[in-house]
Amino acid sequence: MTELNIPQPWNDEPYWINPENGIEWVIDKHTTSYCTEYLYGWAKLNAICFFVVKNENGKRQPLSRILIDVETNEVLADTTQLEAMASKIDILRLARS
Repeated sequence: MTELNIPQPWNDEPYWINPENGIEWVIDKHTTSYCTEYLYGWAKLNAICFFVVKNENGKRQPLSRILIDVETNEVLADTTQLEAMASKIDILRLARS
């Protein structure tokens, strides 16, 4: 069976690389845009979502998604599941509306 070469969003250029452990932070563009798109008239969420990626020998493996408040740098959510992150974003947007 051959391995599919499907582009993965965590293979984009890292936003930041932790100098202590080499862990890469890559912007999750789609989930970040979900924070600000029109949705039921709810308030926009001023946050950015990152993939936290381990890079060993050129093979990149996503470890988690982390949602960060842009103004305070507070971690709003940390999960491995896309659906869980989307739910957390919905809850935060609804609570701020």
